[in-house]
Amino acid sequence: MDRITRWFTRQPSESVSEIEPESSGRADSGAHALGDKFHRKINDSVFELYRPSTADIDIDIVFFHGFQLKQDATPYLSTWRARDAERSLWPSKWLAEDYPTARILSVQYVGSMKKTDREGRMDLYLVAELLLHSLLLARVGQSRPVILVGHSFGGIVIKQLCVFSHAQAQRGKSTSGFTFFKNITGICFYATPRRGSRLADVDKFDSQEGELVSVVRRVHSTELARLFEDFECLLSHRYPWDIDITSMGEILPSDMDEGRYVIVEEASARHPGAFTVLPEDHFSICQPRERTNTSYKTLVDFILQVQQKRRNFSIHLPQGVSKICNELYEIYAPVAGSGVAKLEVVFIHGLQSDVSDQTSFLSAWSVRGDPSNCWLKSWLPNRFPESRIICVSYDASPVKTSSQGTLDMFLTAESLVHSLVNLGEIGQSCPVILVGHSLGGLVATNICNRVQKVASYSGADQIPYTKFRDNIKGLFFYSTPFKGLSSFWVSKEKELGDLMSSLLLLDTATARSNEDFGKLRATYGWETRGVLESSETTLRVEGVASTSKNANRFVCEASARVPFVETMITLRDTDHFTVCRPETEQSSNFLYLVKFLESIIRKF
Repeated sequence: MDRITRWFTRQPSESVSEIEPESSGRADSGAHALGDKFHRKINDSVFELYRPSTADIDIDIVFFHGFQLKQDATPYLSTWRARDAERSLWPSKWLAEDYPTARILSVQYVGSMKKTDREGRMDLYLVAELLLHSLLLARVGQSRPVILVGHSFGGIVIKQLCVFSHAQAQRGKSTSGFTFFKNITGICFYATPRRGSRLADVDKFDSQEGELVSVVRRVHSTELARLFEDFECLLSHRYPWDIDITSMGEILPSDMDEGRYVIVEEASARHPGAFTVLPEDHFSICQPRERTNTSYKTLVDFILQVQQKRRNFSIHLPQGVSKICNELYEIYAPVAGSGVAKLEVVFIHGLQSDVSDQTSFLSAWSVRGDPSNCWLKSWLPNRFPESRIICVSYDASPVKTSSQGTLDMFLTAESLVHSLVNLGEIGQSCPVILVGHSLGGLVATNICNRVQKVASYSGADQIPYTKFRDNIKGLFFYSTPFKGLSSFWVSKEKELGDLMSSLLLLDTATARSNEDFGKLRATYGWETRGVLESSETTLRVEGVASTSKNANRFVCEASARVPFVETMITLRDTDHFTVCRPETEQSSNFLYLVKFLESIIRKF
């Protein structure tokens, strides 16, 4: 064991004294100069290596070291030393110069390879739990994107951190943890074992090995395989963009007392996304000699790629419309100083007729014949000036691609519930009305089902969810197919999006969801109304309907009429998409909603 300890501590140990003591003031009370001497201890686990001198921080970059050994008091620094003459701390010197608007941090955790009375007793779950709490205290990932960088075991800690933060959010245990997970946009792995390492081949481990060592010391580690499966599941359910990943693997053997070994073989170092094999050993792979080294340039280019991807996704919003988060847009809010809103109305769009339309959450509610005029913004505030109007955006693509159609109904509702409650702060002080068109109506009922589940947990964290549920006063449905679409064709060349199974005729999962919602409606007295299309739909929807044949009503009366919708009115001269696109303020499909909202306001 002592020989392995020496392998992981080939670089000189750092002195904690070179860290600037934690300021008694605010964590953001000033800039840090480039170099070694200006680092701030945020808490016992998080250290700020660089902070811009301006308030314009646009990204958090967090570094995770490998195993922590008692011979090395500051692995959160020594892991990231360059092999230049100055032994530069390259994240705070080079990276800060290349990305001056980034906040750069490094974490520390107790990861002793040998178990003693005080060390090596924390397992992977506990390490992730502690680090998430510490990162949230440091306000990491709460208001901007996050990129995580891990060396060796640090990459495994990153995976467990992602899985843990998502699991906490699912149980409604951590609203800030959910925000942290949603803001992770990129992960970089330096020699991180995906399937284990050859440590067991190098030295004989005894009964005193630390809890963390057992996770990676063998190839084909069962625990690593399970973690990778959970992590991969998270990656496949991100919208509107994925978590980008790049990884680098060693090709040179590391010098050991008993020989030379490649600690993490290429097959184990490969992760989803881009992969680069470097002429480095297990330790030098994250210690470049100069800025031109591939190990450094790969990370720099990756950060640029991730940031550019977010910029490309940005959309032009009409004046007065503000983005709350990726899934929520505030269309209108009462004038500041006029008091809190008396009503919050949340609009949930349906099928995307154009999968390339990045503003379908607005265009779905446009005036008939005037696509640029969203009546939620131009008409509704005039009728309800003391109401707050919110639009929801979610992946409603009918077909599955590499970036769309990958979220099912459960995951969609789960994500929207947390965004509505935690980020939009909807339903905390006034009545809430959910308005859904087509698939959006099913999403609305599933939001109700999901918030009931989260609110049923005990603890103070559930209070916002309970308020949201209790403040729901009604739902309004535009042509919602509770029993499936009447006209539903899928191109043989296309794969059906995961959400589309909810629209199949007599879908079992949808039927069960309807039953659950009906019980909730009866329990909480939610009022429900709906309007229905009357004309055939000829507008082409990629992968769903064709203009050449079978033009029909998407939603028939038998599918729209269900016991838990009190009143359902069929509108003349409206198809599936124009049913929620009134021509004038005197159109029935606008006035029916207005009357419904007025009735809610009078009661509450």
